[in-house]
This record gives sequence, C-alpha cells and structure tokens, in this order.
Amino acid sequence: MICELLGIPEVYDPDGIMLFLNVGHDRAKGEKSRICYTAYMLHGWAGGKQWGGLANALESMSKSIVADVYIISHVHKKLAFSRRILIPDTRTKSLRWKKQMFFSSSSFQEWAGYAVRQGYNPATLGSQRLRLSGVTHDAHISI
Repeated sequence: MICELLGIPEVYDPDGIMLFLNVGHDRAKGEKSRICYTAYMLHGWAGGKQWGGLANALESMSKSIVADVYIISHVHKKLAFSRRILIPDTRTKSLRWKKQMFFSSSSFQEWAGYAVRQGYNPATLGSQRLRLSGVTHDAHISI
C-alpha cells in the first residue's frame, strides 16, 4: 500500500527483496571503491508466538540466499542476533569469514485488535537501528 501511495508499486514484492547498499569507502585497505552490503528481506512468518520460532524463521532465510543482513517483519517482536560463516574465495583459493546479521522489525501499532484476539503480548514499538560502516565492511544492530 505504501509503495502504491508513493507511485512505485513495482518496488514491492510479496516474495522477498534483495537489496544492495553501497556506502563509504574501505580506506583501511586503501580502496577507493564503495562498500557493498546485501540485505534479504521478507514480509515474514514466525512459526508461533515464542521467541524460538522467530529465531528459527530468521535463520532459515539464510538457507536459500547468502546476504550480510536478513530482515523479517510481521512478527511484532524485536529480535537480533549475528553469526559468522565461511565463504570460499575461488579467486584466492581460500576461505574468508562473513558476518551475518539477523533481525525482526517490531510493530508500529499499539496493542489492540488482532494482537489481543490472538493472545500476543504487547509489542515493543519501533524497529532496530542497523548501522553499516562506510570505512570497513562491518554492520551492527542496536535494539
């Protein structure tokens, strides 16, 4: 609905979005190119009312697409965690570490209607803050 109001309905995709974000420069490596972050986002599903179901849904997103950041919404809970994985670098024939960030956005609506009828706890309003460094490839999430 928001994309339609903004006149860009083609931007919304109910199946998921891969976003490429270019920021700053990696000055520590003497590079002049911008740092590219990838974010995979879904409207979401949670698999239940418990925190474990939400964490499982978030982590399962990484089974189909490799990204720096995974974001899920619709769940009305704030949850964030990170992990590291090893990625093969075919150019250097070595392995490199990749940090991945996972978080769910919360609600922007007060506790009422559907949330009350379904027995959900009142949500912490708002969303986390994702900070992407423009100096080195590093991301942080604040709740």
